Amino acid sequence: MTAFLAMLGLQGVCFLILPHASAAALFAVLSAVIYLCYGGGFGAMPATAGDFFGLRHAGAVYGLMIVAWSAGGVIGPLLVARLISGDDYTTAFTTVGVMALAAMVLPRVTRAPGRSAGTAAEPATAD
Repeated sequence: MTAFLAMLGLQGVCFLILPHASAAALFAVLSAVIYLCYGGGFGAMPATAGDFFGLRHAGAVYGLMIVAWSAGGVIGPLLVARLISGDDYTTAFTTVGVMALAAMVLPRVTRAPGRSAGTAAEPATAD
């Protein structure tokens, strides 16, 4: 969850800065950080599914996570297309940045099934 928290925070900040980047090098660096976080999230999902639901269920849960990820790949660009006015992407990038920062709440409140909010998260064992 710490990795997801860091990735969401980095992406949120980068998306907020991105429309104001006047230098091509800064734009490239911000874009690279966003894409690295995207890839990091993709790589962290199978381990998270295994930790939360146990290795027996990790494959099925990961499959559902990929379906949700794919739905976001369709819905996200449609949302951004509605937010773009002319050649100005500021509103779209700001909206996505705020959404990423707001999503930082999720790793803090998410608990594996069967664990209460006050218990420490321990990796689930293979069933």
